[in-house]
Amino acid sequence: MQLTSIFTDGSVDTTTGTAAAAVHHDEFAALYRLPDNSSTLQTELLAILRALQLAVPRDMNVTIHTDSLGAIQALQTVSPKDNVNLITSVLATAKNIHDSGSHIHLKWVPSHTGIPGNEAADLAAKEALSLPQVTAPIPPSISQIKASVRRISHEQAVTCLRLWITNPTSSAHWYNTTRTNTTPFPRNIGRKTRNALHQVRIGYKCLTEIKGTLSLTCCHCNVETVSPLKHYVMDCPATSDMLARGHAAAKDAIANTSHDALARLVTHHPPPR
Repeated sequence: MQLTSIFTDGSVDTTTGTAAAAVHHDEFAALYRLPDNSSTLQTELLAILRALQLAVPRDMNVTIHTDSLGAIQALQTVSPKDNVNLITSVLATAKNIHDSGSHIHLKWVPSHTGIPGNEAADLAAKEALSLPQVTAPIPPSISQIKASVRRISHEQAVTCLRLWITNPTSSAHWYNTTRTNTTPFPRNIGRKTRNALHQVRIGYKCLTEIKGTLSLTCCHCNVETVSPLKHYVMDCPATSDMLARGHAAAKDAIANTSHDALARLVTHHPPPR
């Protein structure tokens, strides 16, 4: 049976994010454009997969040369956690070729050392970057999905923040003042205390206020109020000794009371909920 050598390579343009792969043989060459922002590992695995697929109808023993140790190591992983589709496709195709009576050898070669086949594959992969459209669609890896989620979440957070700055709500005005409190944030406090502390820092409305069913009776002094949080900070006698009340607004009192004192406040006298 004929023995043939095939060289593979992948390429990623770090500036544009374009990605491509190539397969080179003395008798043929194949170029593939992958989705933008594909990883180098994905391009190398795709090149190996396409080399195997090209070898199938030729009924030949094949040695595939790659300069990617990462791709070889990924294919040797017993239980891959990422790029599973590509890895299993390579292994399944190799097994089918082996079961048909042909032999597959995957061999590592050093890159950029003047090996003609490897240099030709490298040039072909770079040429494939200019293909006008994707010719080898692949699913994104788990790490790429996570990165996209982080990026989109960040973009949405920035968008919300910009809207918040240009058209602030009452809560935005409140937090814009209280965030100027630069005193050290207390450590080793329980989750309940931490949540209550954040509630007063962001001026979070209590449930009765959100529902519009005011007034509310203060649980600390039994006074009815239509502004529960303002009463809690500025008027309730139970909290008077724990806050810097020498200010015109409740948000300023929070901004000028140390976080340690605020933590003690919400622990002993929880804010309205």
